[in-house]
Amino acid sequence: TSVSNQVDPPDVQGRYEILKVHAKGKNLAPGVDLLAVARQTPGMSGWCWDDPGRNGYHDDPIQPGLGV
Repeated sequence: TSVSNQVDPPDVQGRYEILKVHAKGKNLAPGVDLLAVARQTPGMSGWCWDDPGRNGYHDDPIQPGLGV
């Protein structure tokens, strides 16, 4: 017997915290505002940002040098 649990996508604050983890140690472009990115990416999670191509996203929003 298998059990599955539905987990809702993170809210803005949760996405912001996830983005901070993914951005740590990255050389982001000046002016990149991770909170703004979090606000613009409803429904996304760390899984989406970890491998953008897996979900059809080809532009990683926190890619170094990208001004978001």
